[in-house]
Amino acid sequence: MEPERIDLSLLDLAANRREGRVRAILAAARPELARRAEPGTPLGLLALWARPVLRIAAVLAILAAAVIVTQERHTAVLAQAGGVAEALRIPAPVAEWIANDRGPTTGDLLIAMEGNER
Repeated sequence: MEPERIDLSLLDLAANRREGRVRAILAAARPELARRAEPGTPLGLLALWARPVLRIAAVLAILAAAVIVTQERHTAVLAQAGGVAEALRIPAPVAEWIANDRGPTTGDLLIAMEGNER
C-alpha cells in the first residue's frame, strides 16, 4: 500500500524567481564565506580561544578558593572536636583499632560484650 503523494507544486518556484533567491542568499553570505576562506594564523587562532579559556580559568580559580576555604573550616571543626574519632563519636577502643590498622581480637569483643551486660 503506497502512501498518498503530497502535492508540493505550490512550493515550486519559477526558474527566474529561484535564481533570484539563490543570488540573494549568496550575496548575504558572501562576507562570512570570505572570512572563513581566509587562512588563519596560529596567533589568530590562539586569540580566538583567549577569552573562553580565561573565563574557564577564572571559574576554576573561584571553585578552588571555595574548596580551600571549606576545607579550612572543616579542619578547624575537627581541631576543636579533638580529632576525627571524637568528631564522629567513635568509641575509644574502635579508634585504637583503626589507628593500629587492625580488627578487634576475640578478647576485645569479649570485653565489649561484658561491658554491655553491666
